[in-house]
Amino acid sequence: MKLTTAFLTGLLSASTVIAAPGTAMRRKRAESARAGLLKAPKPFIAATNVTAAVHGPENKQVSYSNNWAGGVLEGSGWKTVTATFTVPKVTVPSGGSSRTLYSASAWVGIDGYSCESAILQTGVDFSIQNGAVTYDAWYEWFPDYAYDFSGISFSAGDSVTITVTASSTTSGVATIKNNSKGTSVSHTFSRQTSGTLCQTDAEWIVEDFTQIQNGQESLVPLVDFGTVTFTGASATTNSGSKVGPASADVIDLISANGRTVLTDVTVGSSSVSVVHESKREVYLEGRVASLKQKHAQSKQKIQALEKKVREKEKEVTEKKNEVIEKDPALEVEVRTSAIRDQQIRTVIMQRDAVYQEYLESKKKIGVLEKEAREKDGVLVDKDRALGVRDDQIRLVTMQRDALVQRLELLGGERRE
Repeated sequence: MKLTTAFLTGLLSASTVIAAPGTAMRRKRAESARAGLLKAPKPFIAATNVTAAVHGPENKQVSYSNNWAGGVLEGSGWKTVTATFTVPKVTVPSGGSSRTLYSASAWVGIDGYSCESAILQTGVDFSIQNGAVTYDAWYEWFPDYAYDFSGISFSAGDSVTITVTASSTTSGVATIKNNSKGTSVSHTFSRQTSGTLCQTDAEWIVEDFTQIQNGQESLVPLVDFGTVTFTGASATTNSGSKVGPASADVIDLISANGRTVLTDVTVGSSSVSVVHESKREVYLEGRVASLKQKHAQSKQKIQALEKKVREKEKEVTEKKNEVIEKDPALEVEVRTSAIRDQQIRTVIMQRDAVYQEYLESKKKIGVLEKEAREKDGVLVDKDRALGVRDDQIRLVTMQRDALVQRLELLGGERRE
């Protein structure tokens, strides 16, 4: 069971130190019950006094936990989380006792990192004791207990797909499919009253869970699981948006005393890889060797391309020289053509400048014509006004002349 009670954000160097949720109580098989061993839910256990060197993917801030290793994608409305992994071949850690029970669990889930009210998850436990290896499939809606699936078995090397789907904040489905054996199991959760999902965390985790043995709580001794890689890892939201774990928070397991980093986690566009410390050096050496090989291959490709470019340049030069040798006048013609081309470009630029000047002049003429039309309109109005006044003057003159004539006539009559 993967419970979270609060996210610890204390920074140590460039990394955050956290203790991820504890594991659920699982109903143990007969041999575990006889040994007085139980699994119990556990809140965050703060990883304090961290003195181990910080490591992890480049440009990733690594969080350190006492019981989680993997990737957590924070967001909202997570509906489905899924991934496929290969069941690991587990061994007793170096220096360990074969009589001790060593375990770990690989699972996918929704919530438990930033949200602590409930967790929907499913996965596979892998354990070894006295040379016997066991694999148990389980499902859980925390804070209720986790329960083992029946009707499905596993062997090292099997391809297994694990999926959880939240149909609501209180309902969902947990499914485990053994692709190698062609078997699958699922469990439907309905109207859970123990806790409500926030749907803010999507997780791909390898866990070192908490055990209760003879009344004492402790982290189960971590089994050497080699490498667990979640492939085809994705999380889908309620709206149907599907994303991979490339931007997931990276969490590494660290020992209780904070001195030993127990895993090396890397995330990709569709994968989360968790490497046990025993294989970390080999894993890193393999990564370095792979990068060196890719670098060498890239260098060879670049050299091959450079060689092709040089050969092509040589071929062009040879053809050019061959043509010039056949027709010495050609080189002069080419140069003359280049001069003509330059002259043509100059003429074109001059033409464009003249055309631009023409457009500007045309624009100015348009403005002047508009002003002239406006002035002509004023003159016409003035002419009309003057014409009216001329008519009035002629009328007054005629009236005056008529009066003068009448006065003259009247004056003549008086003289007579």
